[in-house]
Amino acid sequence: MQVIAILLIIYVQHFASATTDTNNCKSSCLTVLSSFQFKNCTSVSNFCCESKAFLGSFALCIENCDAGEKTTSWRNLQESCMYSLCDVDGSYYEIYSEAVSSYVNLTTGTNSSKPLAVPVKIESNLFDAQYAYLTAEQRNRRSNVIIGIVMLLFWPIIVFFAGLKQVYVQIGDKQVRPRNRLERWIQREIIVPGLLNGRHAEAIRIKDHALISLPLRWEVFVLTVLFAINLILVVAEFDTSEDAQLVMTEKQQALIFAARRTGVMAMALLPALFQFSGRNSYVTYITGWSYSTFKVFHRWTARLMVFNSVIHTILEVEYFASRNSAFQVLIRDRPNQLGIWALVITLLILICALHSIQLNYYEVFLTAHILLTVIFLIFLKIHVNDHQSIAWLYLGIAIFAMDRIFRLVRILYGNLSGYAELFGNDSATHVTVKPLIPIKYKAGQFAYIYTLRYNFWQSNPFSIIQASEHKYEFIVKQYQRMTSRLHAQAVDQQNRRAYIWLEGPYGISYPLERYENVLFIAGGIGITPVMAYTMKLKNNMEIKHISIHWAIKEAGSIEWVPEQLGRLAEYDHISIHIYLTLKNDNSIPNDYNDQSFNGLKTSIERFKKYLEADLTEQWLEANLPPTVFLHTKRPVSQEIVTQTVIQTVGSQAVFSCGPGQLVDGVRKAVVSSIEKRPDRRIDYFEDSFS
Repeated sequence: MQVIAILLIIYVQHFASATTDTNNCKSSCLTVLSSFQFKNCTSVSNFCCESKAFLGSFALCIENCDAGEKTTSWRNLQESCMYSLCDVDGSYYEIYSEAVSSYVNLTTGTNSSKPLAVPVKIESNLFDAQYAYLTAEQRNRRSNVIIGIVMLLFWPIIVFFAGLKQVYVQIGDKQVRPRNRLERWIQREIIVPGLLNGRHAEAIRIKDHALISLPLRWEVFVLTVLFAINLILVVAEFDTSEDAQLVMTEKQQALIFAARRTGVMAMALLPALFQFSGRNSYVTYITGWSYSTFKVFHRWTARLMVFNSVIHTILEVEYFASRNSAFQVLIRDRPNQLGIWALVITLLILICALHSIQLNYYEVFLTAHILLTVIFLIFLKIHVNDHQSIAWLYLGIAIFAMDRIFRLVRILYGNLSGYAELFGNDSATHVTVKPLIPIKYKAGQFAYIYTLRYNFWQSNPFSIIQASEHKYEFIVKQYQRMTSRLHAQAVDQQNRRAYIWLEGPYGISYPLERYENVLFIAGGIGITPVMAYTMKLKNNMEIKHISIHWAIKEAGSIEWVPEQLGRLAEYDHISIHIYLTLKNDNSIPNDYNDQSFNGLKTSIERFKKYLEADLTEQWLEANLPPTVFLHTKRPVSQEIVTQTVIQTVGSQAVFSCGPGQLVDGVRKAVVSSIEKRPDRRIDYFEDSFS
């Protein structure tokens, strides 16, 4: 963090010097004289120190400037020639006097094919127009510096206020007191609900293809402010000059200035883009934001950067087309050509990041994402190499590189001699990782697993179900590719030990221990963080009741967590409901809190006809606590939350983890329950990786 701050200060100072040290007199003369060919001069921009014709022309041109600029311009010429190991032959007055007696009058662009051997005198109106344009350009460059800093500082300001809220939650709100009316309204209308009809975790689909997931309302509010600021800055008035019409029309000035502004705005978003993509971000600890919030801000910051880049490219091409040189910018000019290719790559990255591709081809997505990002950075470096906005690129690369270095350190720390034991059951793999050096862990956190036998350069995130005696346990659901190969190895009696590296843990641990009542609603493999929290809270005497509702598709999934369920048998204040959703028997009511319902015994009677071959009544009785309720239908989140809120007393925490539809249903149920019990504190938490 300190390194980033130092880099920022250095580059802001670089920006300031870049915008204040410009000598418009010298630059105007060089620009106008670049239209001519001089003897013994290959390029005017390189200061042709041995060309009498160029030196005389330059001396005549700077006579249009005031005394201070004239002196500075000639001194800069001498210094440049000295750096080129070439001295100017004669003083300014000698060269000027000789040029006055021998110059010719020519119009720019009409010089003959032969290089000029005599000085040329530039018309004063042409010089004045070029000087006016460069002055306007300098003013816009200063504005771009400020605009870039505004775009860069937006996220640090948001993080600062989120940090203040986090400090209040950790220090000033430990007693989780009931909220007042305004606080309840903010919680009900802004903080908790999804954007449209409570939809957030469940992606929007076209047929069977998941396209995009919607942010939460508070996330949309933050992003709306960012997009509004971006739009205002894009359309804000540009500082054009009427006096520059001879060299560039006001429309052309507006096009090029707008193109440069949007380019700077796109570049200024790079540091935040990489900050939200990193795993070792200090922002996590300052704000308490979940992993899903980081992904939302990363995606939409990337989309805004691409939007600015598209506008930048369109304006650049339109500008060059207006000057009849579009072919040059698109084909001949290598930096601009690579800039267009960099834009194409960002569009490919956005396509590869579609929700359905990430879900179905995660390993392909991850590899393509990293490779395309590296290529994008290389092309972008070449494109902006001579521009002041390269500072934002360096800052973004610094953040990206530091995150990778920290990740490497965390991987190597204790993993080189570590190993993992595998055990396969049903459609999941129980993975116990034993690193050489223990790592700090909190309930609810997750870690990345590298399987060295397969794609060792890729990692997959999984919630830690429990950690003890330097062992970290995971339940890995079998899907495809890596998880399928891992499960196949686990069921192989001869090969149950694997070399697996652990990176983490990451994520935040919610303060559920502050609440008097805790309700967990999970679906499928979402039971892993629920069990982690329950193991932590089970001995907390201040918690009156813990209720777990777990929806599974197959009865065999109960075998995922028999040890954890068995350890809860002695706790009367913990009730567990398991729902077999594929056997949706609507003839049986949901007995969420029916005290006359005789727990496990009666549940098994209703449940046994759905048991699988290796899951017997005896196994259920031996491994499940008597407070377990088995259901053969889908849980109704609204009913569960409503009944829990009505029948319990004191502060209430609701935690969910699972498929998007289930999680969104729980979120909507909590929103509707907040006003039903204004005398109680009701807070909603969602697994950071759900």
